[in-house]
Amino acid sequence: MIGASAAAVAANVIMVVGSVFMEIAIQQVVDIATAEQELTAKLEAAKEPVELEDLLENENGRLQLTYYWSSMLDTASGRPDTGLVGVATQAWAAARASNYVGPDTTAP
Repeated sequence: MIGASAAAVAANVIMVVGSVFMEIAIQQVVDIATAEQELTAKLEAAKEPVELEDLLENENGRLQLTYYWSSMLDTASGRPDTGLVGVATQAWAAARASNYVGPDTTAP
């Protein structure tokens, strides 16, 4: 009698574990199915040009700008990313051409 109830408990445990594995597998299939769409959308968003004015008006814009700047300077080689340096040089030239004088260095 005890052997039969132990076998029933073991069968129930196997069914519960199997259903948990099945739920995890289903979730993984759903994640894989939606990943391509999410990645494509993020890639398209990343292709949009960054506007300095938009960054400065955004609540976290200065923090994001600081991140971009530090990313340009912080590389494994210790040298700035040449692609970013070129873009930064063009941005600075455009800013100077529009009579941008730079930040107030006396401000705290």
